[in-house]
Amino acid sequence: MQRRADPYRDTGVIDSRAPRTNQAVIGALSLLAVATGWWWLLALLALQLALGLSIGRRVCLACVFYFEVLQPRFGEGPLEDSRPPRAANVVGLVVLAADLNVADRRFPVQWVIRPMADDHHDYRGYAGQVAGGTWRAGDPVVVLPSGHRSTVAAVDTADGPIDDAIPGQSITILLADDVDVSRGDLLADPDDLPVVAREVTARVCWMSERPVEDRARVLVKHTTRTVAARIDEIVSVVDIATLEDTPSPGKMELNDLGVVRFRLAEPPAVDRYAQNRATGAFILVDEATNETVGAGMVVDAS
Repeated sequence: MQRRADPYRDTGVIDSRAPRTNQAVIGALSLLAVATGWWWLLALLALQLALGLSIGRRVCLACVFYFEVLQPRFGEGPLEDSRPPRAANVVGLVVLAADLNVADRRFPVQWVIRPMADDHHDYRGYAGQVAGGTWRAGDPVVVLPSGHRSTVAAVDTADGPIDDAIPGQSITILLADDVDVSRGDLLADPDDLPVVAREVTARVCWMSERPVEDRARVLVKHTTRTVAARIDEIVSVVDIATLEDTPSPGKMELNDLGVVRFRLAEPPAVDRYAQNRATGAFILVDEATNETVGAGMVVDAS
């Protein structure tokens, strides 16, 4: 087949179907990663985009599939300027990389594993999903909110011990010391601590048909911990017409977006949402009905 545009060399034009095939594959796999919690898949997609942008389309599997399988069968599509697709790939790389926080070690404890069997009579592991950072044996760790300190003795999975655990992986962490750790606690890097806060300011989306007002009581579900909270003040609500924050009348209606200050009965360990999406987000639950009534992103905490 005679091609008008070189598929693997950057020129001024490209077959318009190639970047669309790549974007469709990347989009579908990204949705799969978000739905399943397979953050390692996002890391692989980001790596492939980075290599494709720096080395060329020969390392882009979706592009190779298009050029070697689909294009010979269906023919070359209309040509287009190659610069917009390249810019779109740069944006995609930035978005994918932003979802992976490998700097801030965060591990919400979901379950304490005590087999109580003769073969594992002294086994005590803490199971959950990595919310940030890379976890290895030998890493120092602090348990929040208690403040107890220890060291990671081992990192286990269902398939056995591993050397490194990255965001999104479901693992079990064993500690070198016998410290008090329970569901809802957060393991973190002692040199890079989240905020253990009783007062949190967050941008909230209210999702209940029943309006909420100042001084209302709700449950805040943050990672694996649920605590009672009171809405101290609804500071502002977004004007949908101008997208600006306007002073609140003291209540939020269905689908309102606003800034809300909470006072919590117990202090969870939180990060700003801009820093860590897992430890910076929460949902609001009605105390009486257990209905999910809102979702929030932490802006500030103290």
